[in-house]
Amino acid sequence: MHPLLFIVLTSPFMQNTASSFGHAFLLWGNPLNSYNTWATIEYVADIKDGVNAFSYVYNGISGGFSGQYDIVSFEEKIQHYCEKEKRTLWIYPIKLTPKESIEFGDTLSTWIDKESPYKFFTNNCANGLYNLLKAAIDSIPESDAIVLSPQDLIALLERSKRLGRPFLLPTEKNFLEGKSLPQSSRIVPHKYSRLDLGFNFQEYGTMLFRFRPILHDESDHPYYYSSFSTFEVLAASAFLNSEGINFAELRFFRIYSNPISKILDLNISYMLELGLKNDCLNINGLCNDIELGIGKNFAVSENKSFGFLLRSDIYSKNFFNVKGSSDYYVGYRFFAKSFSIRNWRWGAFWENLHNTQNFSSTNINSAFWISMDLSERTNIFAESKLQNGNKKSISIMNRIFI
Repeated sequence: MHPLLFIVLTSPFMQNTASSFGHAFLLWGNPLNSYNTWATIEYVADIKDGVNAFSYVYNGISGGFSGQYDIVSFEEKIQHYCEKEKRTLWIYPIKLTPKESIEFGDTLSTWIDKESPYKFFTNNCANGLYNLLKAAIDSIPESDAIVLSPQDLIALLERSKRLGRPFLLPTEKNFLEGKSLPQSSRIVPHKYSRLDLGFNFQEYGTMLFRFRPILHDESDHPYYYSSFSTFEVLAASAFLNSEGINFAELRFFRIYSNPISKILDLNISYMLELGLKNDCLNINGLCNDIELGIGKNFAVSENKSFGFLLRSDIYSKNFFNVKGSSDYYVGYRFFAKSFSIRNWRWGAFWENLHNTQNFSSTNINSAFWISMDLSERTNIFAESKLQNGNKKSISIMNRIFI
C-alpha cells in the first residue's frame, strides 16, 4: 500500500499578527502505521532568537530569512498547535495515484535540503508547499494569486479536484482519542483585497475611496482570520469634493496585535504603522507618519475586551532629515472592542498625546466604529472620529472584498 498524503490547514494564531494568514503543512505516512508517527513537512523561515519586531518585519518582507523544509512527527504538531496555541486543524486528503505517491516521495528526498530566501508575500509557507507539490505532480495548476496564502493553496487544490472531504481536529484530546470531525466543506475567509466606497461628513460632504491590497483588519469578519489582529499593506485612501480628487493617506503597513492576556503573562498588545498622510498637525502638506504602541488587552466579558497602549507618534517632512521638521508625541490610548464571530462588530478608542518639545501642546483623538456583514463579500462600515481635539468627522462606507 502506497503512503498517503494530506495537507493540513491551521487556524490563525491570535498572539502573532504574522500568523493572520494561518499556516499549512503536509502530512505524509504509511496507512499501516499509527498516524501520530507520520511525518509533517512544512516550509518555514529560520528565525534566530532575539529578533526584534522591526527586524522581523523588514527581513520577512525583503527575504532576509532563510527558508527551508522541516520534518517532524504529527504528534509534535498536534501538541504545538492544538494544545499550546489552541489552534484548530483542517486535514484534507490529497488524491494521488500510486505512481504519483512514489514520485512525491522521490521529489521530497531531493528537495528536503533545499534553501531559499523566505518572504512573507512571495515565498512563504504556502509557496514552499506549492513548489514541492508542483515539482512532483504535473497536473497541479499554475497559481494566479498575487500572494499565495494557505487558504489560496487549499482552494487551488480543490479546483484541480485533488482534495477529498476535510476533517476537523480542534483539540489534542480529540487526537489522543483518535477522533476527528468530518466536515462537509472548508471554512472560507474573506478575500484579502478590499475596496471601500462611501461618504465622509465633515464641514461638508465628500466622497471617500480606500483600497487595501492585503489582508485583514479587526473590523473585517473573523470567520477564519484572527479578530485580534490587523495586518494591512499599501492601503491608500483619497476623497473627492468640489476641488477634485485629493490624496488622504498611504499606509505602507499597518500592524496591530491585541491578544487577550492576563496581568502577569507575557502576551502584549502592540501597534506599528508607517505611511504618508495629508494632515499631520503642525506640518503643512504631505508628511511622513510613524505610529507606535505597546500595552495589554483584557477580556471583560465573553465577547468584549478592554485595553491600553503606551503611544508614540512621529510626524516629519522627511524620514532621513528630521531636524527642525518633526513633531514627536507621546502618551496613552484606551481601547475597547467586541470579538465574536457574529455578523457585526464594534470598536472604540480614546487617546491623549503630548508634544515632547511643548508638553502643554496635546493631541486628543477618539473614534467609534461599527461594522456589519451583508454577505461574504460586502460589508457596511460606519465610523465617528474626533481628531486633534476638535476636528469631527463621520464616515459611512460600503466595503467590497475582491
